[in-house]
Amino acid sequence: MFASLYQTLSGDKFDGFNRRHVLLLLDEPEIHMHPETSHEFMPRFLRVLSYFRDNGYFKSCQIIMSTHSPFIVQNILNLNYHLYFVRKSCGNAQIEDLSCVDLCLYHGGSPSLNLILHYVFGMYTIELFDELYGYLEGKVGNLTFFADSHKIEHRKKTRQKTFINGKKKGKTESESVCISEYVRQSIHHPENKLNPHYTNEELKESIDWMLPLAYSVKRGEYMNGC
Repeated sequence: MFASLYQTLSGDKFDGFNRRHVLLLLDEPEIHMHPETSHEFMPRFLRVLSYFRDNGYFKSCQIIMSTHSPFIVQNILNLNYHLYFVRKSCGNAQIEDLSCVDLCLYHGGSPSLNLILHYVFGMYTIELFDELYGYLEGKVGNLTFFADSHKIEHRKKTRQKTFINGKKKGKTESESVCISEYVRQSIHHPENKLNPHYTNEELKESIDWMLPLAYSVKRGEYMNGC
């Protein structure tokens, strides 16, 4: 791609390009790329364009690009460029500026790849679950206690489910935990065969409960010990 771009910009018919403005149209450049290459594409691409500009191949360059790569989405958001998300709704195309969407749980951090996969591509992943659970546990403590406390609005409560712990002194112990705690225990303690494995619906239910709660915590609505 870079070699082809160089040949085009350095061709005889583009002589005097230093006075020109360039428009580049790229349609899903990540196709056939290794994931690592896709992750590194935007920084490398911008370095190449900077080289072309500094050496007089063009005066300025505007890039219009479509992509389905979460890595490219993440890199563009990190660079504070405009990135528009097009989704279909009721047969119509809706366009949203992703640069206006909060895709990071930590102030001053980079956009989360897990949140990008969820918001842009509608994916419910274990990695997103772990990110949300870890964030909330660090901010509000035990999620089961928090979910059942007076601190949380009723509309944000979640259902409980019985979880059986491992045997102690020949006896099993069970406790009622919130669905997110149940999923978390299932993920991180696969050696415990006493409980049915969580379902995809329960993973989705957990993420749908934790996600708005995490943003509420980020806004300062809930604090540990408050």
